[in-house]
Amino acid sequence: QGFYLGGREGSAGLPNLMQSYLDIPTFTYLNHCHNDTTQFQITNTSNINSANWDFGDSGNASSGNSLTPTHVFSEPGIYNVTVNEVFNGNSFANTEEVTIFPNPDVDLGPDTIFLYPGASFTLDAGPGYDYYYWNNSTQSTGQYYVASDTGIYYVTVVDTNCCYNIDSIRILPSKVYLPNAF
Repeated sequence: QGFYLGGREGSAGLPNLMQSYLDIPTFTYLNHCHNDTTQFQITNTSNINSANWDFGDSGNASSGNSLTPTHVFSEPGIYNVTVNEVFNGNSFANTEEVTIFPNPDVDLGPDTIFLYPGASFTLDAGPGYDYYYWNNSTQSTGQYYVASDTGIYYVTVVDTNCCYNIDSIRILPSKVYLPNAF
């Protein structure tokens, strides 16, 4: 079952086809972290009268009937999301896996600590994050932050999936009086 070349011979063959170029997802999605509002968009909306969605989330059973629906997944995990496209009374269903990542678990310790006047305290946001933003900084400064004054300190950590979480701690002045002589 070859291809007739009109009496001629071929030695190089037909060009190879990279099939992965044709593997276009039915839909794309943004915001893939837990508690995010995930936005869906159909890749090719031509010849679609309507679309119905099943997000595969038994903990948060909702569905959409839009070309660009949103959904908040109940837990991190892998979900089979199905879109049923309708055109001229014909229905075409496609299912793809959607991964929802957990938010990083950041903990600065107890919510309040007391600091002696003139002392400092090193705050530790924990290892393993890609970025650490202390006190609304625009630059990542690292896992540790030295607090030398009272107030509220907070850190935003970002992991490799671009998911983030925030924790804060309040540092109050210590009201312990230490006499210099007895």
